[in-house]
Amino acid sequence: MPSTQSIEHAFDSSGRSLGKKKGPIGPSHSQLIAHPGACAHLPSLAETMRAGRPVLPDLADRVEIRDAAQGWLDRIDIHTAATDDRPADALLIRPDGCVAWAVTVEEPAERAVTGLRESLSTWVGR
Repeated sequence: MPSTQSIEHAFDSSGRSLGKKKGPIGPSHSQLIAHPGACAHLPSLAETMRAGRPVLPDLADRVEIRDAAQGWLDRIDIHTAATDDRPADALLIRPDGCVAWAVTVEEPAERAVTGLRESLSTWVGR
């Protein structure tokens, strides 16, 4: 089972409290926060984030990840940029730039899909 941590408090982009929000943030995601190449293969992560929506970079071209997120397409943006040099196969990045979920390189599909759906439900809603 992937290790998870909890977020104790959520804030919007202006720093206003959104109240307590607990939820899994994904396996071993902490090394991705400062990883300079985490999304370097996207045309421009800053440009992608400008819409103010969560972004799901699929860095391994995993169709099951994109399929699992189909129910949230009205609230997230999905970008595929397959590369061999990646810190994770996919990430869910909140609008504030924090990694909310990550799937490890070559993590089994069933576990990856379950974790993504749980994180999307927690952070984006059902």
